Amino acid sequence: MALYRATKIPSDGVDAEDVAVATSLQLRRAGAATGQAAGMVGAVRTVTAAGYISSTDTVVRGDTTAAGFTLTLPRISEYAKMIVYVMRSAGANTLTVASRGTDTIDGAASIAVTSLKIIFPVSNSAWVSVTIG
Repeated sequence: MALYRATKIPSDGVDAEDVAVATSLQLRRAGAATGQAAGMVGAVRTVTAAGYISSTDTVVRGDTTAAGFTLTLPRISEYAKMIVYVMRSAGANTLTVASRGTDTIDGAASIAVTSLKIIFPVSNSAWVSVTIG
C-alpha cells in the first residue's frame, strides 16, 4: 500500500500553503513510524520516595502509602521533547511534581497530582499538565 500518490503540478505553479501542509503530514507520518518502531513507551516506574523524573521515564507511578513526596522534572532546556505520564497509584498522601530552576508547571513551581496527568513542555521554560479522568 503506497503512502504517497503522485500529484500533477498545476501550470500556474505550486501554492506554498499546500507544500507546507504536505510537508507537515509527511513529518507526522515519519514521527509516528519512528515512535512505533521505538515502542513509544519508555520506562514505567513506581516510586515510593522523593526523587527525579528521568529522561527515560514515560510513566511514573507514585505510591504515597507511607508518605507524601516530591518528584522533580528535568530541565526543559535539556529535554524539550519529553512527555511524561504521572499518577498517584496508591496511598492518600500528597504526590507533588516540581520543576527545576526557573521552569514552571502550569505557571507555578510545582503541582499536586491526585489522578493521571500528562506533563509536557510548551515553551523553553514552561511545562503544562493535562488531567486525565
